[in-house]
Amino acid sequence: MNNPNKPNVNHEQSKNNELSVERKLLPGETITIDNTENSPLIERDELKKRLGIEADVVAIINAGGNELSVLYFGKPDRNILGGHALNKSEPEAANFSTDYLVVGDSFMLASPEERNAVMRSGTPHGYKGIHNNQSLIPVGRHHDDNRLGLDKNASRTHFNIGVYDQGTNRTGVIISNENPTNGTTVTFGPPK
Repeated sequence: MNNPNKPNVNHEQSKNNELSVERKLLPGETITIDNTENSPLIERDELKKRLGIEADVVAIINAGGNELSVLYFGKPDRNILGGHALNKSEPEAANFSTDYLVVGDSFMLASPEERNAVMRSGTPHGYKGIHNNQSLIPVGRHHDDNRLGLDKNASRTHFNIGVYDQGTNRTGVIISNENPTNGTTVTFGPPK
């Protein structure tokens, strides 16, 4: 069933009239999505309006039929509550220190209250932070207690993801495919 609040990102036209790029990764293939060179699939104003999340969607990863969104917040050490950056002194703020999050549909489509309850619960489920200066992290059914909620169509280790950082003005994500049974497709924005 289609959710009317979920933005449609498959092959939408960008500002420069190009379609999004959808790429099926080969086993062992690695791609880099650079935020300075590629437009976001969904810009932060649109995502904030529709879902209350203040971030750009820079990629959608389909891992064996499981859809994961890669969100870019722009700066680490932001407090996010319902998509609104808050003053750090506010005790109800859900804290994380990362530029990027990988989120599953259950987290992405939850209400702001539900997202923040999960973030404050101490048992993260539905999202995973991607930090600078961290090795590529594995994503699959058997990692982090399957906190992204992947079903049996995702491999135990489906792909790896990390931050691409080339200085203060160039950042992006690296996605490295493993050899999954049901394939990995990445959709990202066209060149700016």
